[in-house]
Amino acid sequence: MVVMKTILLSVVGSRLHGTATPNSDTDLRGVFLAPIEEILSPFATIKETNWIENDVDNVSYELRHFCRLASTGNPSALEVLVGTPHEETPEGTALKVLLPKFLSERCYDAFMGYSNNQEKKFRQDKDKRKHKYAMAHTRTLYQLLHLLKTGELIGSYSGGVVAELNAIRENMRSDTEIMSRIFQLEGECKTARELKMLPSEPDHKAIEAFVLSCYGYGTTTPRIE
Repeated sequence: MVVMKTILLSVVGSRLHGTATPNSDTDLRGVFLAPIEEILSPFATIKETNWIENDVDNVSYELRHFCRLASTGNPSALEVLVGTPHEETPEGTALKVLLPKFLSERCYDAFMGYSNNQEKKFRQDKDKRKHKYAMAHTRTLYQLLHLLKTGELIGSYSGGVVAELNAIRENMRSDTEIMSRIFQLEGECKTARELKMLPSEPDHKAIEAFVLSCYGYGTTTPRIE
């Protein structure tokens, strides 16, 4: 039986953000190596995402698929690299060190797109969880704002931000107050974008070198300059 190798598994979601309640699930997200037999076979179909849901939600991405997502600025993928480690191999450690190589101006559109999707869910309120989506919307904008101002991606936030997010989730903010704050944060993100703290494109060469090294090509651990 061919077995996938998990190289990184991180605690993400509310337990990372500081907004978990006693009833919150534990969300894990990670990266695995597809078997080399599948990578090289002209007949195999590579499983790009592995999803396990029970007491713990566990979503993992095949390494090459993960790198494609992360290099576009995908917030869910990038969060793996700033999450609390649950499992971590040397390859996983090297992948986390590689984080700055994934960050670029593409993050602006990716994070804004994710944030706007949360706003749609908030406004539609089809599953009666609109304040969860409003909290996610607001949190993503805080994360993007910090990234644009500093060039650093974070997963945990200051006490003031956490208190604001919890107030939104607990329905202690009106819809008008929520959207007013969101519009303000969007404006701040737009202004911060002009600081040009991020490169225009991710470092594809460094990312590719890392992937190749994980499959035995080149150096065992890529050089991160």
